[in-house]
Amino acid sequence: NQGRGLQQANRNVQQGNNLLQTAEGAMNEIGNMLGRMRELAVQSASDGVNASDRDSLNLEFGQLKAEITRIAESTEYNNETLLAGAYNTSGEAKTIQVGADNDANNRLSVEFGNFKIDQAANDAFGATSATPSPDVDLTSSFTLALDDLANSQDTITNLDGMIDAVNDARAEIGAKQNRLEFTSSNLMNSIQNNAASMSTIRDADFAVEAAD
Repeated sequence: NQGRGLQQANRNVQQGNNLLQTAEGAMNEIGNMLGRMRELAVQSASDGVNASDRDSLNLEFGQLKAEITRIAESTEYNNETLLAGAYNTSGEAKTIQVGADNDANNRLSVEFGNFKIDQAANDAFGATSATPSPDVDLTSSFTLALDDLANSQDTITNLDGMIDAVNDARAEIGAKQNRLEFTSSNLMNSIQNNAASMSTIRDADFAVEAAD
């Protein structure tokens, strides 16, 4: 019935919020690592460091790159990987049933970009169908290394784009989380009103029953 459908929709909303929190938490760590990588790039982009220094900086830089990809590939909710590109187009978006009926007004779609730093497999970092012109293309010519002065300088610019992509994705998730909060409140109102209507129809004292 409608009341039970609304109750299940509200549970769906809570599960959807948990899914978004899982993705946002991973993106937060990815953003933190990109910030550290940018710090290393700025250090390497100065002739105050020599080749040996850059080798040391590049070692940490490479580990951070690998960890970002590992997090993107291992962030899961209900055994499904979220940030490795499986849900980065409108046709592949995650769907949350937020109402009791079968129409578009009762569903919410959520997209997650591909946050792996894998130049062989990716052509866009964090892109979804909502961002058709991604900030950063991870092509074979993409520079993300600190092996010399010029590459370090280019890396700063490329990291800025990647940080922007993560920030945009987190803002989108935050907006969806806020939306789900209001959706849940509306569902609770509908559930209570539906129950009150049923009580009236059945001549039950809803206030007494609710108190009990």
